[in-house]
Amino acid sequence: MNDTGSANPLEQSTEELYLKIAELERTVKKQAREISRLTQFVEVERTFTTAKINQQIAKNMELRERDRYLKQLLKNSNDVIICVDRYRRIAFYSDSFFIASNKPVENISGETVADAFSRIDKNHLIPHVQAILENFVQGGTFPGNYYITDPITQLKYEMTATSLMQEGNKFEGAIIFFHDITEIEAARESAIAASRAKSSFLSNMSHEMRTPMNAIIGMTSIGKTAADLNRKNYAFSKIEDASIHLLGVINDDLDMSKIEANKLELSPVEADLERVLQKVLDVSSFKIGEKCQHLSVSIGHDVPLGIIVDTQRLSQVLVNLLSNAVKFTPDGGSISIGIVKVSEDEDGCELSFSVTDTGIGISAEQKIRLFNSFEQAEGSTSRRFGGTGLGLAISKRIVELMRGEITIDSVLGSGSTFRFTIKTKTCDYVAPPSEIPKDLRILAVDDDPDTLYQIQYLLGMSGLKCDIATSGREALEKIDRDGAYGIYLVDRKMPEMDGITLAGIIRSRSDRNAVIIMISAYEWAEIEAEARAVGISDFIPKPLFQFSLIESIQNVLKDHAPGASYTFHDGDFKDKTILLAEDVEINREIVIALLEPTGATIVSAENGIEAVEAFTRNPNKFDMIFMDVQMPEMDGFEATRKIRSLPLVNAKKIPIVAMTANVFREDIESCIAAGMNGHIGKPIDINEVISIMEQFFARN
Repeated sequence: MNDTGSANPLEQSTEELYLKIAELERTVKKQAREISRLTQFVEVERTFTTAKINQQIAKNMELRERDRYLKQLLKNSNDVIICVDRYRRIAFYSDSFFIASNKPVENISGETVADAFSRIDKNHLIPHVQAILENFVQGGTFPGNYYITDPITQLKYEMTATSLMQEGNKFEGAIIFFHDITEIEAARESAIAASRAKSSFLSNMSHEMRTPMNAIIGMTSIGKTAADLNRKNYAFSKIEDASIHLLGVINDDLDMSKIEANKLELSPVEADLERVLQKVLDVSSFKIGEKCQHLSVSIGHDVPLGIIVDTQRLSQVLVNLLSNAVKFTPDGGSISIGIVKVSEDEDGCELSFSVTDTGIGISAEQKIRLFNSFEQAEGSTSRRFGGTGLGLAISKRIVELMRGEITIDSVLGSGSTFRFTIKTKTCDYVAPPSEIPKDLRILAVDDDPDTLYQIQYLLGMSGLKCDIATSGREALEKIDRDGAYGIYLVDRKMPEMDGITLAGIIRSRSDRNAVIIMISAYEWAEIEAEARAVGISDFIPKPLFQFSLIESIQNVLKDHAPGASYTFHDGDFKDKTILLAEDVEINREIVIALLEPTGATIVSAENGIEAVEAFTRNPNKFDMIFMDVQMPEMDGFEATRKIRSLPLVNAKKIPIVAMTANVFREDIESCIAAGMNGHIGKPIDINEVISIMEQFFARN
């Protein structure tokens, strides 16, 4: 029989078991949650570790890349870079440390500054570097830039340094830089020299301009107040000389500006080399005669006289060189011009020109800067002799444009020879037309054998024969023995008996109608009165050229009449009417006054509109138009185009010549493009005006 009040042991065991199972399940779930949390933590830690490792790898790669770039920097740096550690030993360095000294690159890491620098011959830098390091050790700063020149390589460096300090201001090392400033320093010195040269040039230019301006103003005042005609003429001659000099200064300045702007160009034309030389000599003959200098010209027999060249620029070079020779050669000295052919091929020929003098010469040091712009051989040159210092620089550029070069051979105190070459094409040389009878008897009288030989050679080129005499006495003996000659070529200055005396005797003893031509190195104006008094027919300046001899003989044969002497004239245009278009009153007055002796009738117009109207009203009245370019209301270009477009016969054929201060090549080309036939530059050269009038009137 069971006891109802007592518990069933089996039921208790089962209940406890369930409780334990439940507790175990809770424990398992708790542990599972812990395991899950730990698993997540481990995963996060693994991810973090991986990221950290990757970051370190990237950082290491970046460091290696930076190290590579640093090595490349040190290897290729033009600057010398040195890093030293706390023990004053080399930590790293740039390869230029060795390259600058032409030494092979070595490993000097760990060496002291003294050892490293002494190995490559830089002992002179050791005291500077050590002083900087000791200053840094003491907590100092770099005191400033050092400028050092390497005595071996001659390289110039700017030296700077930076200290590397730890906390507590403890010296850890330093970086030292040597920056190569050789080119910068050379450029700086060049700029300083150029600035100094230009300052000197401006000073000289100011002097060169003010001096003739002072003469012009002063002589103008003297001329206005002078009562005596000779005194006025003296003032006018000085004003003319000063004006020509001032114009030369201005032209040099303008040419130099075109050269610096690379705008200087050539305008080649067919030319007669002899006539180019004659124009050059015409410019300098007065000064040569004034200083009693002897000038000779030699042209090689194989030199082509017909060439294609910019005659203006070739003349400019020759005038510059000849003017310098005259300027720097003392009174009574000698100057010679020589021309030879260097080579010739299908493209043309190379000619060599030389100008030799017995002047003051040039030292080797002065030669170096002789062709530089704004410089002369020495600073006192302009003060002693005048000049802007641009002539030779301009000449050098012109010669280079002509595919040649210019050089100088000189010894101080022993004269100079300037030589320049040009490459040019040749053209058919038209010899002076000779209507001189081949049997004409000619006698040349000169005490210089070279001149007599030259006369015979030049006349022989035209098939003419010439007898010679070395003195007046010998000439008279020939005339007495062989009879009178058709032409006498007589030198002005000879010993015992001069040319004028000889001419008078020839006329009185031989033939009162004798045709006598005076040859002289002196200006015709000096002897004209005496020469005319004895009936001398013409004048030929030395040096002699074939064309001048032939033309002179032809002229005297054509114009000479028995009992009369040759009449010298500067153009006879009494039957011609000129239309002058010029807006400036004083310029109109100048042209009218200059042309007054020619007898031409001048009709003035003050602008392009008036010029067109005057021509339209009476087109057959005018034989030539001188046209200014810059005028108000209508300029010369437009006026020319309007005249050319008129339905009138004379509008198409009348010569229109620009008369303007615009003288550059593009200005001349613009005038031709507008329909003009020629160009005359201002200030006006009356000889050029008469020459161009004769040219067009003869053509018409």
